[in-house]
Amino acid sequence: MRSNIRRYPDGWGETHPLSGLVFCADCGNVMYIHRINNGKRNPLFDCSNYHKVPVGKKCPTAHRIYASVIMELIKETLKEIMKFSKEDEEEFKRMVKETAVSQQDTSFKDKKVRLNACLKRRDELEMLICKIYEDNALGKLSEKRYQLLDSQYGAEQASLDNEIQELKDEIEKSEDNRYSASKFIALVKKYQDFEELTTPMLIEFIDKILVHERQYKGRIDSPQTIEIYFNFIGQLALPCGEPEKALTPEEIEQAEKKEKRRQKLHESYLKRKASGKAAAYYLKVKEEKKAKMDADKEKIRAEDRTNGIYYLPNQSTEEDEKLIV
Repeated sequence: MRSNIRRYPDGWGETHPLSGLVFCADCGNVMYIHRINNGKRNPLFDCSNYHKVPVGKKCPTAHRIYASVIMELIKETLKEIMKFSKEDEEEFKRMVKETAVSQQDTSFKDKKVRLNACLKRRDELEMLICKIYEDNALGKLSEKRYQLLDSQYGAEQASLDNEIQELKDEIEKSEDNRYSASKFIALVKKYQDFEELTTPMLIEFIDKILVHERQYKGRIDSPQTIEIYFNFIGQLALPCGEPEKALTPEEIEQAEKKEKRRQKLHESYLKRKASGKAAAYYLKVKEEKKAKMDADKEKIRAEDRTNGIYYLPNQSTEEDEKLIV
């Protein structure tokens, strides 16, 4: 008999390439991926803090976004970077170097300031120790007072030496690894003619991705800000390309009609919600929709069980039976 419970090992048996790279822009927590949504294989990310009980307390919204949208944005961004690096290599190198320098975080600069202060104080202590030694030798300072000051200065000096070494190590590590224009340029050359994104490529390029909430809830076409931070340089802003083509009068009219219709439908929904008709309709179709959704999910899971990547709790397999025997 199986004592452990085996379910989906991270969704469909494979870790998504973006897992661990996507974060909520509001609370800063990691966003988890859901592989089956509404009975469809359509992976999406949402904020892990949002779902913690009580729901919505630690983060007000889920910040939901389809994984395919993020992947497509990364691909388009990298294609633009590759294209720009080919068209104007010198300008690209200059821009990357400036970005690497400008985006060194505040803590890195604070560490340098603190290091200089520690070095200065250590030199001052060395002078003070020499002075009290001379004063003690000349009889200007009593032995008891000398021992007390020497102990205090010595302890402070030892503490500063440790802090100075730690700061030097952290600064050196930051300069060598985090912000390096040459390493990012080398990556761009390595993947210059890529066609599809791969997991190793994403790991090499992406430091983190911040996802903001949509501007309009309930709209599939709502604008949603996504920030991409690259390894070694942080955010990279490419020069603006050709200006967008101005809309024709017909296109403007069509867009206005679409927006008016959307507003009208939303107002109708608000009226149904206020009158209770929306809730009544939801209760009427709730069971039917849920049954269909559950059936679609079970169909997907049945396929996964057949392929050996999903197990029911305490379900035994042929391999398990052999091990038991």
